[in-house]
Amino acid sequence: MTVINKKLIWFFIIVAFVGFADATYLTLTHYAEVVPPCLTGGCEAVTTSEYATWGSVPVALVGASYYFIILLAALLYLIEGWNGGLKVMKYVPTAGLLGSIYFVYLQAFVIGQWCQYCLVSALTSTLLFVGAIYLWRQPMVANGSDLPDQQV
Repeated sequence: MTVINKKLIWFFIIVAFVGFADATYLTLTHYAEVVPPCLTGGCEAVTTSEYATWGSVPVALVGASYYFIILLAALLYLIEGWNGGLKVMKYVPTAGLLGSIYFVYLQAFVIGQWCQYCLVSALTSTLLFVGAIYLWRQPMVANGSDLPDQQV
């Protein structure tokens, strides 16, 4: 039996919030048809490329949804002790990491430009994955006894 430290849950909450804010900002600029200010010089090329949308849906909206799901799961686990929240935090970041690897590849080798907002998203996805690795190493029980800072 092990204890899930509240600091780890807060880590998920903070990182997911940063990712959500970043992806939501890109989603809003997409729908406003505005190029976000950019320090790297490549944001316009990246955010207006053919890879920035899936059909009519901006990839940033998919990212915002991803971060919101993790944020909500972490909050529900922290507040309500919802066992499903741990499972979301444990498994969903793998999808985020794989997506980030793909989009970093596109920036580096296909588009040839870098978007700072996309790099923030890649960093937050990677950090969430690192947190998930820590959770993977923790035993999980299915009887609902895994309340915050209690034995799991």
